[in-house]
Amino acid sequence: ENIITIKNGGECEKFRPQPIAGARAKLNLPLDKHIIGCAGRLEHVKGQDQLIKALTLLPANTIVAFAGGGSKRAHLEALTNKLNLSDRVVFLGLVDDMTTFYGALNVFCLPSRHEGLPLSTLEAQACNIPTVAMNVGAVDETLCPISGTLVKSGSITGLAHALLENQHERFLSPRSYVLENFDIVKMVASYNDISEGVYA
Repeated sequence: ENIITIKNGGECEKFRPQPIAGARAKLNLPLDKHIIGCAGRLEHVKGQDQLIKALTLLPANTIVAFAGGGSKRAHLEALTNKLNLSDRVVFLGLVDDMTTFYGALNVFCLPSRHEGLPLSTLEAQACNIPTVAMNVGAVDETLCPISGTLVKSGSITGLAHALLENQHERFLSPRSYVLENFDIVKMVASYNDISEGVYA
């Protein structure tokens, strides 16, 4: 009864829903495609290769946009070419305005092989973007139970199936879940309460 859990918080004032047309225009992304976004270092642990492989099982109007740089970019580009997906995968490199990136998406995907408690899933959902993620680390704690989808770690077909399900328009608000459970304002307030002896 004396244990207090304070969850990491996302910047919900910074990460807010954006008009999709404007966001895509800023990033030069097409308006007529279903866009899956993935943000993070381009490294093996982040599993971008798994998302690229899953893309082969998705409809032709679906594209993937990667935000981030890393040592595996050339490897991922080679895989993209090998699978004849060069016209369906966009490497944006480092993106300064991540709010715009999330706002350009239909769905966010975290295909990681290992994670702690990721902030990218919180940021995407704070922008009201439904999220699909591999079930690793504490990822399950960050996903909205209504709009989020967990996938068995390493399952390419499971990832493709979950992403396909997310192509159907659903009137859901993952932002409300993040505001309720992971707002950085509440996190800071909880730490302040501890320092002021509120929980003593």
